[in-house]
Parts: sequence; C-alpha cells; structure tokens
Amino acid sequence: MSNIVCFRFVDRGASQDRLDEINRRIRQELLQEGNFYIVQTMIKGVHFLRTTIMNPFTTMVHLKELLTLIKRKGDAMIIA
Repeated sequence: MSNIVCFRFVDRGASQDRLDEINRRIRQELLQEGNFYIVQTMIKGVHFLRTTIMNPFTTMVHLKELLTLIKRKGDAMIIA
C-alpha cells in the first residue's frame, strides 16, 4: 500500500493536451485558494495530479470534498 495517489480530471470529449492543461489549471486554482495542497507529476508524458495522504486526521469527507472540487473546476473549464 502507498500513501501517494496519482489521479487526473478526465473528460471523454477533450484531447490529451487539453486535459493536461485543465489538470495544471485545477492544481493552480487549488493552491491559490489555499484549502488543499496537491502536487503534479508526469507519467509517460501525461500530466497527473498527485497527493500524499499522511495526516492521520484526514478523513473520507476531506477526500470527497477535494474530488468534488476538482470535478466542479474541471467541468467548468471544459465548458469554457
């Protein structure tokens, strides 16, 4: 088991380049807002978001909030 999780926002209608851009923008917005801190990484040329879950007080509520926020931001960027 690992405490490092790599993931990304995806949309079937968007190109790989567009999704990479959206994932970079999502991360930047999250950092600017200051409620979540995630990093980014490249895996086989694809841009991923990455988080390390180390705090024993992190709950499923926190993770669901993060994923809901990422989806909301990504969906808004797809439409724009």
